[in-house]
Amino acid sequence: MHAPLSKNLLNLCDSIGFLIIEEIPVWGNDDPQSFPDNPLTEKWLKEMIERDYNHPCVVGWSVGNELRDSLPNWGKKLLTSAQHDYIVSMLDYIDILDTTRLKTYVSLTCYSEGVNYSNEPIDKVDLICLNSYGNSPQAVRTTHENFPGKPIFLSEVGLNQIGPAPDAMLQDRLIRYMNEMKTYPYLVGISYWCYNDYRSNYKGTPESGFREWGVVDEQRKPKTAYQQLKEIYKNWNQ
Repeated sequence: MHAPLSKNLLNLCDSIGFLIIEEIPVWGNDDPQSFPDNPLTEKWLKEMIERDYNHPCVVGWSVGNELRDSLPNWGKKLLTSAQHDYIVSMLDYIDILDTTRLKTYVSLTCYSEGVNYSNEPIDKVDLICLNSYGNSPQAVRTTHENFPGKPIFLSEVGLNQIGPAPDAMLQDRLIRYMNEMKTYPYLVGISYWCYNDYRSNYKGTPESGFREWGVVDEQRKPKTAYQQLKEIYKNWNQ
């Protein structure tokens, strides 16, 4: 989720040992709040950290998701200078508020052509988070080559919506990708998008009004994909 979580959900995560990284709602290539020393985003971050500081399920804070320049084609997108400086200023602000947890942002640009430490502030994070809905193994490998020495978490992965049916399955290619990436020693985890089908008006949403990515449906009834994902997550790094 790209916003602070409800107290009920945080309490549930505490009770079952489900670890999360909380995030403020700064997202995409045109977010008007992605500029440095923004008092509003600092307010959001401070409120989130002060509210949720004592939840053991929270292991990190994220200052944004998928920030990028809107102009170049995919594969060549980089952060704008304002987005870069926004991330730096917010990560520095986390250091003032909480030095006990991981700090990060979720990147779509850390595996782009031409990316380096001067235009991607990876040196400021404790954990590299990236999303990929294409050739995820290549994205992860390229990120590691560009920025060696830091752990990587694949915070979103998928290919296409799988549909609402009980026998809906993960794509064979995605299963191959995830099983391959399990062997990467620098990759600490993979988060499939997503657990449940959910209501949305985002482009490409079926007439049902639900985004049908989930391994369970909107009523939390498991699909075949649920068992497939369970098998993938067995025996990590073995």
